[in-house]
Amino acid sequence: MEELTIKIEPVPKARARVVNGHAFTPERTRVYEQAVAIAWRAKHKTLHQGRLKVSLTFAMKIPKSMKKDDVLKAVNGEIVPLKRPDIDNLIKAVLDALNGVAWVDDKQITKICAEKIYGIEPYVHIEIEGC
Repeated sequence: MEELTIKIEPVPKARARVVNGHAFTPERTRVYEQAVAIAWRAKHKTLHQGRLKVSLTFAMKIPKSMKKDDVLKAVNGEIVPLKRPDIDNLIKAVLDALNGVAWVDDKQITKICAEKIYGIEPYVHIEIEGC
């Protein structure tokens, strides 16, 4: 198993924009995907082959408006983010970022486990293992 924790605010995959008939990925998504790919390459050199299981944890920043009593509950996992961004869009951004970087093609992924939590500091934790 290989893993990595990146201290970065999780960013959802934004829909491609079309201008004059040309589709492009919005800059915020592109920059985030590049940061994830660079962080992975800095620690891991293996390009995985075969079936894979990917586990992802997205730690979202605790809102400043949250009551003090609720902050401790959020850190302990008793309160979780039930608002945007959607977890499927968070997953898609990481999978696209690691395509050709951690694995040959994301069609190799046959299992995914993902969760969205609150954290004191935002981060993305990635685990990849064969299955």
